[in-house]
Amino acid sequence: MGGKSVEEWLHALVMLAIAMLIDVIGTASFVIPGVGEFADVIWAPISAVLVKVLFESTLLAGVNFVEELTPGLDFIPTATIAWANKYRDFAALLLRAAKRSGGTGGNRRTTT
Repeated sequence: MGGKSVEEWLHALVMLAIAMLIDVIGTASFVIPGVGEFADVIWAPISAVLVKVLFESTLLAGVNFVEELTPGLDFIPTATIAWANKYRDFAALLLRAAKRSGGTGGNRRTTT
C-alpha cells in the first residue's frame, strides 16, 4: 500500500469521501430552480471553512469560497482538489492504480 498503514489509508479515503460530499452539496444547490444562488450564498462560507479546517489550506479555502459564489463555476471540485493537495501520496497511488487497471477513461482500444 505504498508504505502507508491501513489506518492512514482509511483516514485518507474518509477525507476523500468528505471532500466529494462538499463538492456534491455545492453543485446540488442548482437542482432546485431559483434556490441555487441563495443556497450558494449560505454554502460558500460553510464550504470554505470546511476546506480550511479539513485540508489546512487557506488558499484553496479562498478559491472554494469564490468558486461557490461565482455563477457557472460549481462544476469545479475544489474540495477534492484540496484533498489531492493534502494527500498527494495517496492521490498519486490512486492515479497509478487507475492507469494500471485501465480505469482512466475512453482511451482503451477494444478488439472484436
